Amino acid sequence: MDSGADVSLLREDLAKQITREFDKEDRTFVGITKHILKVTGKLTLPVEIRGRKYHETFTISPSIEEDAIIGWSLIEKMNRLEGLSKIEIKESHDENFKKNEEIQKILKPFSEIFEEPTRTPLPEHSESDLKIELTEELPTYSPKLRPYTQKERECIKEKTDELLKQGRIRRSSSKFLCAPLIVPKKGTDKYRMVVNYKPLNAITKRDKYPIPNFEEIINWLNGARVFSTLDLKDAYHLLRIREGDEYKTAFRTPFGSFEYTVMPFGLTNAPANFQRHINGILHPYNGIFVIIYLDDILIYSSSIEEHRSHVRKVLQKLRQANLYLNAEKCQFFQNRVKFLGHIFSDAGMEVDKERIQAITNWPQPNTLRRLRSFLGFVNYSRRFMPNLSRLARPLYDLTKKNVKFKWTDRHQQAFIQVKQTLENVSILSHYKPGRETLMETDASDYGIGAILSQKQDDEKFHPIAFHSASFTDQQKIWSTWEKEAYAIITSLRKWYHFLADTDKPFKILTDHKNLTSMFTNIRTDTRPKINRWAAELDSYNFEIQYRPGRKNEPADALSRRDDLKTQVINRVLVTDGITNIFDYLRKEYDRHPEFKVILDGINDSSNFLVRNGLIINELGQVVIPKVPQLIQVICNKFHDQPTSGGHRGKISTTNRIREKFYWKGMTVDIQNYVKNCNICQKYKTRNHKQYGYLQPLPIAEKPFSHISMDFITGLPKSQDNDAILTIVDRFTKMAWFIPCNTSVTMDDLIKIFNDRFIGNYGYPTDIVSDRGSVFTSEKWRHFAHSHHINLSLSSGYHPQTNGQTERVNHILENYLRCYINKQSDNWVSYLPQAQLCYNSAQHSATKIAPYTAAFGRPAITNDWDIKMIEETGITLTQDHIYTAEQIHERINHKNKEYAEYYNRKRSRAPVFKQHDLVLVKKGKVGFFHQQHKLDSTYAGPFRVEERVGDHNYTLSFPENIRRRYPSSFHVSELEPFNDDLTYNNFKQTIQIDGILDVDDFKNPYLYLCLYNKRLTNEKFQTTAWIPQDIVHNLAADKLNDFTQRASASQEPQ
Repeated sequence: MDSGADVSLLREDLAKQITREFDKEDRTFVGITKHILKVTGKLTLPVEIRGRKYHETFTISPSIEEDAIIGWSLIEKMNRLEGLSKIEIKESHDENFKKNEEIQKILKPFSEIFEEPTRTPLPEHSESDLKIELTEELPTYSPKLRPYTQKERECIKEKTDELLKQGRIRRSSSKFLCAPLIVPKKGTDKYRMVVNYKPLNAITKRDKYPIPNFEEIINWLNGARVFSTLDLKDAYHLLRIREGDEYKTAFRTPFGSFEYTVMPFGLTNAPANFQRHINGILHPYNGIFVIIYLDDILIYSSSIEEHRSHVRKVLQKLRQANLYLNAEKCQFFQNRVKFLGHIFSDAGMEVDKERIQAITNWPQPNTLRRLRSFLGFVNYSRRFMPNLSRLARPLYDLTKKNVKFKWTDRHQQAFIQVKQTLENVSILSHYKPGRETLMETDASDYGIGAILSQKQDDEKFHPIAFHSASFTDQQKIWSTWEKEAYAIITSLRKWYHFLADTDKPFKILTDHKNLTSMFTNIRTDTRPKINRWAAELDSYNFEIQYRPGRKNEPADALSRRDDLKTQVINRVLVTDGITNIFDYLRKEYDRHPEFKVILDGINDSSNFLVRNGLIINELGQVVIPKVPQLIQVICNKFHDQPTSGGHRGKISTTNRIREKFYWKGMTVDIQNYVKNCNICQKYKTRNHKQYGYLQPLPIAEKPFSHISMDFITGLPKSQDNDAILTIVDRFTKMAWFIPCNTSVTMDDLIKIFNDRFIGNYGYPTDIVSDRGSVFTSEKWRHFAHSHHINLSLSSGYHPQTNGQTERVNHILENYLRCYINKQSDNWVSYLPQAQLCYNSAQHSATKIAPYTAAFGRPAITNDWDIKMIEETGITLTQDHIYTAEQIHERINHKNKEYAEYYNRKRSRAPVFKQHDLVLVKKGKVGFFHQQHKLDSTYAGPFRVEERVGDHNYTLSFPENIRRRYPSSFHVSELEPFNDDLTYNNFKQTIQIDGILDVDDFKNPYLYLCLYNKRLTNEKFQTTAWIPQDIVHNLAADKLNDFTQRASASQEPQ
């Protein structure tokens, strides 16, 4: 729905599927985005929306991508726009299609064959009984049953009871027993039971009765316009097993052994036997207006009147044979039906999109068996893919004998190319005798390609079929003309049923000139195979015409494939045909009056001269008009290009351009271009001081109320511990060193915290920690909340937030290095001494030992402390004890000193608003890490979601990144991202025309998008890196398409 469209639009091919009869027009519309819409006609259709019907006149156009666009003319009729979720366009190519009662009138006399039979009598034996003839005597065979789940056992029990009641199976004492397979029903939680007859099939003689050839089926549908499809119900069970052969079908279950009395699924000859049976029933109509493929039946006719008669005749035959139909799977009087995995219509045949989706979502094969499975599935669409043999050649080579399965980039590229090609398959028209027919062929060094086309009602050639094949090793050494001749011969053999008896000569187009006379002027030394080919051509009525290779592109593309090239996409510039800047510039002079004046009066001016139509000033600079797209091209040349640009800075780039060009305001334009360069911003380091002055944490008012916690990890094992939990009181500076493991769980942490801290000092008011998984877990949050503890988490990748604990960790690590043994496995035994040593030493901030600040007396650390008191009689007096106010004052004073020192190397932080775009500095670890020295310095840009305090920001990450990495960053880790496009621009209806690249394939966030951009009064296309959420909102279909095409590829550069 588009409230900005004045009229409603309908895509032309869909209109032709609905009806061939509509009012023809030939004109064009200009859309609001300056797109040209070609209009070919008008058609009035009923539109149903939530039970209400409207009639709308649709303008028909081949230029729109959507099936239909509901414009304002219809929206206005609806009075309100909200709540309209689904619009269905009713087909109306014939009045009879809208009159279901007429169809019901035809079907009503045959209603019993659509109903579930009240009883299902066992069919009588007949000549259609399935005969099971073996190549050897039936051996003794009884496979061991695997354990079944409760639901699987219930399925087996229910199915065997049902079949026993119907007489379709009976108890068996056969020595040859197969095992049942329990298969989940697609889209449900139910199961169905089938029997694995693979052991029996291995020794069964094959029935050679033919199953219909698909190429014949296509040929029969020539001229068909109306279709009905029928699906037979339980058809196999209507045939008996030949008397005496029942024991061969025996199978075992947890509830006993059984054998079939009717033909089951899974037997190797069951399809051929059933095809013979159903062909006999519908023999008078088979191939005339009926196609039978096992239990699927297609009725086709050239008109509604014919179809009524055909449907009645077929249903009459089925009723006489006691066959039943699945009503929900049958379709009647359709102009477009799905049959045998393809879509058939009066326009031709096309591939089923559901199957294409299955192939495009196929994961990379990692075994030969899975590769063969993929190729088998792709082969289903072969007739729609003109260059499959070339595209998939590396994959087919991998399936050859004596070739080791090793997946390389070459195979990956072919795998992706095959899937991408499937997304754009063609509709194949029906072959119609008497129409002008064209066969185009070509051969490359390793294969042939051909297209068979016919001129249709629109006087244009449309493809009937494609053909491609690879050369064998022997054929690869043939001469060029032999390969080209073979391309013609093998294509004629492929389409013999179309081309063998044409009254009117068909044309063969080739880009090899010698072929036009090769078959008529046979030399005496011509190879025997050429003589055979020439004789074979005598049975065809054709003309060979030469067409140069540059004009033979369709067939040429089938026989060749360019190697895929990997390249880094830095910046894509859409130049709209500026291939020669000076030719473009001369044309621009004519569009700008001020330059035309200079050109006309050049002889009267001493400031300019003209050379080859270019205006040059007295400094030797080419003067150019201020055309945004022209300026973009020049800046790209002298900034982005490796030899002439090198992504130098503003001054260097300006000087380079100024040597050759001049335009008004060029300095500002060039500097803005460099400033907004995505590559420079992400890959270049910054020379300014780090952002953000020191912001000390609030000073605690009393002991043990505000603490900080951290882990020291990566330690060698000592008494089964490999980590240390450090806790520091932010008021007294007292520390606790607790041994633990890096695998500590949330329950372990809570127990340690209860035992070692809370049990002695009570619950704190605030805990500062980093954003480790333990400290951000839901259970830890719940523990803190239930005890009224505030959790203060540090910014992502900014350990200075918890600087106090970091410094204590550093002191502890140095202490342990001095005392532990050479094996470094006894550090746990030194933690109590280290804790006492630290807590009894004077702290630089409080000028008093943490122990003394906490307990009002000094700690006894050795025997000298006791002797000192005994010998001197001097004890610690009240004068040596600081009050809480004094400690608070000293910490505050120390914080100011440290901030003054720290801020010498810092600069004022920029202030980011919500939705601003920022870059994140890459570190050595985490999501934003530099993989190597030449990797980009910054990641992003990312959108600011929220400002937290003065110096911290929460960024908008996709859920898959947010779950694993911090989304909150200190301002020192961020840089502003400069671009013409801001979030507010995006919120206006920007049109994204395509997606070219992704920033990080494993964690997609940014996409390089092609979009329309406006500078001054002109609009042109350019590119920008746009966040995922915005791309999803503006171009979800293009995002899905890009993701599918790249899903199996390597990570884009």
